Parts: sequence; C-alpha cells; structure tokens
Amino acid sequence: MKYFKGDNISVIGSSHIKTNTVCQDYSGHFCSNEYGIIVVCDGHGGEKHFRSDEGSKIATNVAIEAINEFMKFEKNFSRKKESLLLQLEKNIILNWNNAVNQHNGNFPFTEEELNKLSDNNSKAVENDIEVAYGSTLIAAVLTNKYCFGIQIGDGDCAVLDKNGVISNHVPSDTRLQFNITTSLCDKAAVQNFRHFWLDEPQVALAVSTDGVRNSFSNETYYFDFCKTIFESYLELPAEEAKNDLKEFLQRLTTDGSGDDVSISIIYNSQAIEDVLKSIEGNATNSNDNELNKIPIELYKENKPEQCGDAAIMEDENGKSNVDDPERNNG
Repeated sequence: MKYFKGDNISVIGSSHIKTNTVCQDYSGHFCSNEYGIIVVCDGHGGEKHFRSDEGSKIATNVAIEAINEFMKFEKNFSRKKESLLLQLEKNIILNWNNAVNQHNGNFPFTEEELNKLSDNNSKAVENDIEVAYGSTLIAAVLTNKYCFGIQIGDGDCAVLDKNGVISNHVPSDTRLQFNITTSLCDKAAVQNFRHFWLDEPQVALAVSTDGVRNSFSNETYYFDFCKTIFESYLELPAEEAKNDLKEFLQRLTTDGSGDDVSISIIYNSQAIEDVLKSIEGNATNSNDNELNKIPIELYKENKPEQCGDAAIMEDENGKSNVDDPERNNG
C-alpha cells in the first residue's frame, strides 16, 4: 500500500470556450512510497505568449523530473535548505529553457503564428523565444518527515497539518496584482521564485492555478474547498472523486473566474482520515458529492480585471524583469 496518493485535473475556462482559445493550464502529480509531488502551471494569455499551452505542459513535466532527481539526494537535506531549493529552482529554469528551445527546434514558429504579432511583440519573440512559451509554476512535495514548495507567478498552495488547519506557507509577492504575474520566461526568473520548507510531518497538500482562488470571495472559502476535496478522495473511489471534482471545476469557472482552472493534490493516506475526522463537524458518512454542497454564492461576483497600462518593474537597462502590461494569465 502506498502511503501517498494524489491526483490532478485541469479544466478549460468558460471564457476560453467562448473565444475558442486552448486551455493554457497544465497539471501533474507523482506518487511513490517515500514521497509525492504535485505541480500546476498556468500559461499566460496575451498575443506574444502564443505557445503558453506548450510552455505550461513542458514546465509540469520538467518540474516532476527535476524534483525526482532532487529527491535522490535526500541525505543532504539536513544542510542549508535555502541553497538546496535555490539549486532546484535553477535546474527547473535551465531544463525548461532547454526543453522549450528543443520544442521550437522541432516545431519552428510558423508564418501564421508570427503574422498575428505586432511589431514589438514580434521583436520580443525573435530576441527571446521563451517568451512565446511563458508560464507560471507551483510545485510541492510531501513526505513522512517534511514538505516543501516552490512557486513562480500567481496561484496557491494549501497545506493541511496534523491539527486539521489549512494554510498557505509560500511567501507572498506584492507585485502580483491586477492580473500581473512573474514567469519562467522572465530574465530574473531565479530571483522571482519563492519557496517554503516545513520540517514537521504534514497530512496533505494542494496546489492550484489562480483561476481557482479567484473564483472564491476569500481565502477561507478556498481552504474549505481544498478540505472538501481531501474528504471526497478519502470517502469515494478515486475515479468517482475525480469526476465529481471535474464537474465542480466546470461550474467553478462558469460561475466564478471564467479562467482555466487546475488543481493537484497529494495526501498521506494513513494520516489523513484521523485528521479530517478530528475537525469538528467535518466527519461524514455519506457518499453524496460534498462539492455540490458548496453554495454558488461563495463565488466572486467580480471577474478578475484584465491588465491595462500597469506599472512594471524594470532593470537598470529599462527592461522588464517581472512582467509587462500585456501579460496576464489566461
């Protein structure tokens, strides 16, 4: 029996269906007897990020591969964790850049793609092909002894502890507002990563793209949503729980953000049952879809604003090292 169980799902946004736009989110997970990995990535909207759906897929696969390699050196984790996580983030960026360039070598930009670009965006892509593939990334790892997470860009990470408390331990980035985001394709991508490491056993983790959190009016409702997902996977067969989650995410994007929505979860199958039952009022004996009981009025009535002429951070050469007004997560 595996200690760690997980799942992931990405659902195209209702606004993307209306505009015939591809899903730019991608998600993945990996489970072993020793640890579990979860990843979500959100490709950017905007004219010049026209291959961000490929960029998010590449980022997800690269992250899982890099973290699996990272976990082979667990004996070194007692040393400086800050430098270890920094090295992992550097490896992910390097491997993502290499994979993106390999993809572009196999599938060069077409005339049709380039003809849709403005002169400025055409120059930006010509000078830095990674821009076309721009994506955010959140990845987290759960073991019996510790957990950690890394993030660049927007989105959320929820940690369920042994006391039944859910919280987000990723340091905030005040620059991420008005739909502006940092990205794997940034010049300063390494500096823009944030991370956390908890040296105590945790019970479950969830990571999600911003389209999920933006569909709830506050963080409490979002954490309740994550807890309900954990309960659903504990009480129902995995396939049934996933179908219920997919159905709910489709409602979430329709009545909430309108954005693509992705979530990946991992949990300790031995520890989670006792923890969830210890939370007052949360133990259930029903096989009903608990997700359907989350009232629709919890969703935000206001859709996230699209970014206009927002201020951007620039380096000494006047180049953006965070974002530009045309980048938003689609």
